[in-house]
Amino acid sequence: MASEDVEIHELSGFADAAIRLFRALEANRQRLATSHGLSSLELRALLRVAAQGRVTPKILATDLAVTKGAVTGLSDRLISLGHLRRAEHPSDRRSLFLELTPEGNAVMRGIHTSFREMIEAATGVVDDSALEVTTRSIGAVAAEIDLALKRSGDPDPSARA
Repeated sequence: MASEDVEIHELSGFADAAIRLFRALEANRQRLATSHGLSSLELRALLRVAAQGRVTPKILATDLAVTKGAVTGLSDRLISLGHLRRAEHPSDRRSLFLELTPEGNAVMRGIHTSFREMIEAATGVVDDSALEVTTRSIGAVAAEIDLALKRSGDPDPSARA
């Protein structure tokens, strides 16, 4: 049974451009994950650990919006692949840290290189002054969104990977 009154919801302007950029970046992240034999969530976990140097499973679970049990399974897989290791927490014997192994660091260097190359190629069509303005503008918009989310009760919106 089809309805003749189907609504189409479209964005325009900056909101549309932001969504298209987000979708393109997500597609690239999925491509990178697949090329390294990882799921999108596993890559997000590696990116988060890499950005912090080390992170507790509890913080990683919060950042990824998954359960601590899911992080256990996720970290077990990333450990078995040689990308992560568990390290003792220096001040809390009941806790531990997840950190990259040398192989995990090599994978992250490759991922970051690939990402930078893709961005440089894509932004090559934009002149330097426009790119500078765009960079500042996107940074300002992201900061405002983070502030709005913090005011709404989100503990650390900038931590999302």
